[in-house]
Amino acid sequence: MSKKLLAMISFTTLFGFIFLTAFAAANVNVPLNVDLKQKITTDLLPYSEYDEAVVKQQTIYIPERQGNKITAVNALDGKVKWEYATNANTAYYSFTGAGDVLFFQANGAFTALKDNGSGAAILWTKAYQASGFAVEGSTLYLFKTGKIAALDLQTGTEKWEYTLPSREKPHSNIAFGNGKVFFVTDNQLDMERKMYAINAETAQVQWTSTNVDYYATKLAFMDGKLYVKGYKEMHAFDSVNGLFLWKFLVQENFDFEMNATTIFTKTSNGNVAAYDRITKALRWSYKTGSFSRGPLIVTPAHIIANGDGEIKWLDSNTGQLVRNMTAPGASYQPLRAVEGALVAIDSSSNLYYYASANDTVKPSLTLEAIPFRYSPLEVGDARVNFHLSEDAYVKMFVKDSHGLVVRTVDFGLLNQGWHGKYWDGKEETGQTVTYGHQYTVAFQMKDLAGNEATSENLTKKMNIADIRGTVVEETISRKGPALTNEVLVTVPAGTQLTILDETADWYKVNFYVDSRGFEGYILKNAVATRSIPDPNATPETINTVSYAVEPGDTLWKISHKFGVTIQALVDANQLDPAKPLLVGQKLTIPNAAALVEPTQPTQPEPPAKTVTYTVQSGDTLWKIAQLHGVTIQAIVDTNQLDPAKALMIGQKLLIPKVSESQQPTQPAPLATITHTVQSGDTLWKIAQQHGVTIQAIVDTNQLDPAKALMIGQKLLIPKASEPAQPAPPATITHTVQSGDTLWKIAQQHGVTIQVIVDTNQLDPAKALYIGQQLTIPVL
Repeated sequence: MSKKLLAMISFTTLFGFIFLTAFAAANVNVPLNVDLKQKITTDLLPYSEYDEAVVKQQTIYIPERQGNKITAVNALDGKVKWEYATNANTAYYSFTGAGDVLFFQANGAFTALKDNGSGAAILWTKAYQASGFAVEGSTLYLFKTGKIAALDLQTGTEKWEYTLPSREKPHSNIAFGNGKVFFVTDNQLDMERKMYAINAETAQVQWTSTNVDYYATKLAFMDGKLYVKGYKEMHAFDSVNGLFLWKFLVQENFDFEMNATTIFTKTSNGNVAAYDRITKALRWSYKTGSFSRGPLIVTPAHIIANGDGEIKWLDSNTGQLVRNMTAPGASYQPLRAVEGALVAIDSSSNLYYYASANDTVKPSLTLEAIPFRYSPLEVGDARVNFHLSEDAYVKMFVKDSHGLVVRTVDFGLLNQGWHGKYWDGKEETGQTVTYGHQYTVAFQMKDLAGNEATSENLTKKMNIADIRGTVVEETISRKGPALTNEVLVTVPAGTQLTILDETADWYKVNFYVDSRGFEGYILKNAVATRSIPDPNATPETINTVSYAVEPGDTLWKISHKFGVTIQALVDANQLDPAKPLLVGQKLTIPNAAALVEPTQPTQPEPPAKTVTYTVQSGDTLWKIAQLHGVTIQAIVDTNQLDPAKALMIGQKLLIPKVSESQQPTQPAPLATITHTVQSGDTLWKIAQQHGVTIQAIVDTNQLDPAKALMIGQKLLIPKASEPAQPAPPATITHTVQSGDTLWKIAQQHGVTIQVIVDTNQLDPAKALYIGQQLTIPVL
């Protein structure tokens, strides 16, 4: 085969144009023991930075200048898959690829191709000379005459373009980071270099800087910094504002690549070195030979570079030579690492493809223990950690408690090693998972040799439940899950906790005491949290009907339609009442015996007389009811209001007039005491403290219960005469079980929630906890 490839490793001027492809991909894993799979004769220019093949998914794409075509070759067996005629009849001809798209420039047109398996299909063509490009996500950024433009990768639709100032031309690659596009321009007339940061979505210039080396030709972004190659120095800039941060001396004519901790450099005279990315301290250096050509390739374990016509493999941590590769009768250099393979070219224009030899071993996956619970509101942070035995394409299947796949997540090609991947908490339908459900994960893998395997662990479950807890009474935290462990700190009642893990009797938690953060263990019986329902438990039978949410529905409307409480709907459907309902959402209506279809609530008889009231600024239903001496419910029923919705200024309301005979007789004035509101007081707490009802306090003090109390506020607390004490009712004791709520317990024992709250002096705003003893009156 013959081919003339014009695809750049770095920016270089040729015939007045500058060309670019992506730099050698850092951290692509290539095993040390790769063997030669294919040797293909081409007419690539050896050691030329313009000539390079593209390798994707075990296919080698070779543009042949003399044959005016692009040839796709199977990397495993060397067979030609297809050929595409380019009709390139000009001297200017380039070819490269990014993502799943191939690009070539010929005859004044820039064309995007896609491999459809049996041939190359044209995605789009643009009638201009592209002098460089790079891909980020679904967007292609490229330089054209006097401009930089952003195009949709799949359609070629131009999203925006930015016109460079007169006399400025591109001088570097395009780098990305924090939503910005970075590049350097050259003004040869003024002998000036300028570095740009522009918004990747809007093309608005964020900043420019002329404090850049005249030879700045390569940029890279990492951790908020912009790393820039100069003539013989490595420079760093703040990517937010373009301010210069630091520099250190390398040597003239060097190249660089990075990983998370290290900057690796290679000079043309064969020096390879590693510098700490934070301190800039030299970690190691190695002399590969008297000269070095081609790119510097960084993998997780090795550095691959040319030295004196041989390919050197160095340990990336120590710089020690671990492998030396030679080509018989020729010298050669690496071109790129991709998908676990190494591509090289020799001085006789032969292309080499190295991959793992005789691979029949199936990939395997080790799943780390899944964090035991996630809040439904925070399940997007559900991290799944696993170790992959080799490079492989990986899919994850999320399964519900019945073993049905509810979500498939395609991770694509992953390198050998540990990975932390996330599930966004949504099923395929887009529905977010709800409290009380459990999920497992299974994996499907395919390595680069085509070996397939699956992995599933049914014992490691993802529980969707609260990860927050509250200390219900003062307790102590220990350094381990046993009473013999050292005490960490005393934890006051009311302290909010983040639950990290659990044993049979202990929670491992994060919390703050006096603004200091702690991580320790607290006994479960001291922590209130919604429990994780047992998925194998047989649910108690409750008469229910199913209802599909309609436009305009609210929990209040539905509760009135079926004659149940809002709390009953929330508990029966595990709803978050702060979230809106979705049209079409299926709800279970509890305690709906004999309801075949929802019935309309009985309309109250209209009052004999009404007056019309116009809502004023600051009005509430409570204020209006107090003003007219009627109940809130009377106003709601008369006007068919939804009390969850705010009143509007100018709204007309019908107020029923109560006849004289209906006016309640005024009770004799009650003796009162004064209560001063303290920090943490609520109407419920004050009522409990003084043995009166909330309504008694509201009426006595003319309060608006929708407004918060103020510390220091004076309240009159009525003291009623001591009534005759009734005989105490018979009671039974109920021990709170997994999944219990006040509604379920009330249904089970045939009493109201209020009876349980009053009998046990409960704060209904706090959650029950497993093992809690409740006294239930026998009515």
